Amino acid sequence: MTMLPRLQAGEQLDVYRAVGLGSGSFEKKDAKRMLDRLRDCASGPGPRARKASAAELAAIGIGMAVPPAQTPVKPSSEADENRDG
Repeated sequence: MTMLPRLQAGEQLDVYRAVGLGSGSFEKKDAKRMLDRLRDCASGPGPRARKASAAELAAIGIGMAVPPAQTPVKPSSEADENRDG
């Protein structure tokens, strides 16, 4: 079976479930579980984990090198204006 028909079948089942939820065809506990799952899917993934600090990485044996800051380079038009005076 190719992927598109499987996706279409899954979407069709979702429509049937939505109609069943809207019409009250499911038992309350099943309807609540289905609605919770739909809400979870709609809200997307949870908050992203924060990045580990250099100290936290060092504590588990991972070294971290920080590149030196680069000095900003002026665009050529600004450099020409400053040179002309």
